[in-house]
Amino acid sequence: MSWQMTLSENRERQLKLRQELWDASITPGYELNLSAVLKLSYLYYVIRKRLRRDPLTPFSSRRHVKAGQNVVVDGYTISAGVSSSLHSTRAIVDITRAIVSAQPYSMHRNSKAVPNAEEWIPERWVIQTKEPYPVKCLDICGHSHSGQRMCVSMHIAWAVLRLVVARLYSTYDLSLGDAYLGPDKKILPDADRQHLFPYTAQELLRVERLSIAG
Repeated sequence: MSWQMTLSENRERQLKLRQELWDASITPGYELNLSAVLKLSYLYYVIRKRLRRDPLTPFSSRRHVKAGQNVVVDGYTISAGVSSSLHSTRAIVDITRAIVSAQPYSMHRNSKAVPNAEEWIPERWVIQTKEPYPVKCLDICGHSHSGQRMCVSMHIAWAVLRLVVARLYSTYDLSLGDAYLGPDKKILPDADRQHLFPYTAQELLRVERLSIAG
C-alpha cells in the first residue's frame, strides 16, 4: 500500500485520505481509537483495494465435497467424486471427497470479474445503485474467505489495519526516494530501477512527519 500511495498517479489519493483523516480530527498527536476510524469510508476503500490486489492469502483455499453430497454452485454441479482407498503402512485412508479450491490472487485479478483489475483504484468500492460492479466485486474479493471457514479473527485484523493506516497517513507524508525518480519526478521504468532494491542502500521511501498546519 505504501508503495502504491507514493506513485505520482496516486499522489492525490494519499492527500485525499489524509484530508478525510484530518477532517475527522485525526491529526498528528491525536490519541487514536477504533470508534474514530470505523466510519471513514475512503480509509476503508484504500484498505480494500490493497487486499484485492495483494491478498494476505494468495494461494488456494481447499474445500472438500463430501461423498453423497453433490453441490450446485451458480448452476454448476460439483460432484463428490469416486470413492477409493489409499493404503499405507500405518492406515487406510478413504478418499471419498472431491477437492475444490479458489485462488484469491487469480480471482481478484480476473478482468471478467474485476474490470481494469491491474489498476489501483480505491474509488471502485463506492457502491452506486446504477452500477452492479462494486457489489459483485465485494462478493468475489473475499480476502478472509466466508462461511463456516472464514477467518475467525477477521474483525480484529480489520481493526488493526484501520488504526495502523490511519496513524501512518495522518502523521506522515510518504514519497519515493530520489533514486527511483526520473527528471520529470515520475517513477523510473522497471528496467531502470530493478537493480536498486534491495541490492543497494538507496532510499526507497521517504517518510516526513507532518505538523497540524500541514
